[in-house]
Amino acid sequence: MPAYALTKLLNIDHPVLQAPMAGGITSPGFVADVSNFGMLGSIASGYLSLAQVDRFIDQVQAQTTAPFSVNIFVDYDDYGQVSLTKPKEIIQIEADLGLDVDDCFIIPPPPSMRNLIALLIDRKVPIVSTTFGLLRDEDVAALKQAGIILMTTINAVDEIDDALRTQDSDILMYQNAHAGGHKGGFSDDGHSDVIAFCAAMRRHPDKPFIMAGGIVTRDDIEQALKQGFAGVQIGTAFLATKQSAASQAYKQSIIDATDAHATISTTSITGKSARGLKNHLAQLAFKYNMGFPHLHYATAPLRKHAKAIENPDYQSLWAGTGVTRINEIPELHDYMQSLVK
Repeated sequence: MPAYALTKLLNIDHPVLQAPMAGGITSPGFVADVSNFGMLGSIASGYLSLAQVDRFIDQVQAQTTAPFSVNIFVDYDDYGQVSLTKPKEIIQIEADLGLDVDDCFIIPPPPSMRNLIALLIDRKVPIVSTTFGLLRDEDVAALKQAGIILMTTINAVDEIDDALRTQDSDILMYQNAHAGGHKGGFSDDGHSDVIAFCAAMRRHPDKPFIMAGGIVTRDDIEQALKQGFAGVQIGTAFLATKQSAASQAYKQSIIDATDAHATISTTSITGKSARGLKNHLAQLAFKYNMGFPHLHYATAPLRKHAKAIENPDYQSLWAGTGVTRINEIPELHDYMQSLVK
C-alpha cells in the first residue's frame, strides 16, 4: 500500500511514526511537537498508572489538535501488588555502588485492560497501538465501535494472519530484528527477515504495513517505501535529539556507538528480550532470570541511580542497529526536517 494511503488513514502529512518509548524518555511536549510537525507522535503507556496515562493524554491534547497514538502493553494477568526479593546479582551491584536501598522490590498493579481501554475511548484517542499481546474480542470491538484505528505490532510472518483474524488490525507494525527496545510481537516466533516479510506482505495489498527497525535517515525511509511499506517507525534517532528525556550519558553512548556490534539483544534488564547498547547491565548473567515485568522492577532503582549520576554502565540504553549512523544530537525539529527534505 502506498504511503499516501497511510497518511490519509492517519490524517498526517508524512509517513513517519515516532516509536512509543516507555520509561519516561518522551514528554507530552515531545509527542505533541512530533504530531504538530505532521508526523505521528506516540504516547507510551507502559509502566504508567491509569491516572498517569490520563494526565499524559490530557497534556498532549492541550498542546496539539493533530492525531497521536497511545501504545499499550497487552497484559491481562492480575499481578496485584507484590513484594519480592531482588536477584542476588542486583543486590551485589547496588552494594558495590554504595546504594542504600531495600533488597526487596514491589511490582505495582498495572491498570486493568478494561479500565485502560475505557480511558482511551473516553479521551477520544484516535489511534491505539499494541505491544506484547492480542486484545480480547470485546476490547477490539469496543475500540472499533469508538472509531479508533488499531495498530498491531508483529515480528514474524506467521503473526500476520493471527493479527488480522483476531484484532481486525487497521495497520500492522513490522518490527524487525534491527529495532531497539523490546521485541513487541505476541508469539514466540523469532524475527522474520525483511525479504520473507515483504513476500508475505504482498499477499495483503489492501493493508498498510509499517517498517520499524534500522530507520534513521531520509534514505532509509525511501528504501522502506520502495520495498512496499506504507511508512516507517523511528525510535533511536528520536531519543537522540536534544528534546528527548534520555540522559546525557545515554545520548553520548549513542554517539560513541560506531561498531557494528554495538548493540545486543538481552533479557537481563527487564526479563524480556530487547535490543540495546552493550553495557554491564545488558551483559549481566543471572543464575535465575525472574522474567518480565519482575526484572524490570527489580533493576529499576539501580537504573534510576545510574541515570542520576550519568553512569551508562547500569542504564537501559535501548537502541537499534541504526545507532552506528547517528553522530550528533540535533534539535528535534531539525531532525524531523531532515527526514522530509
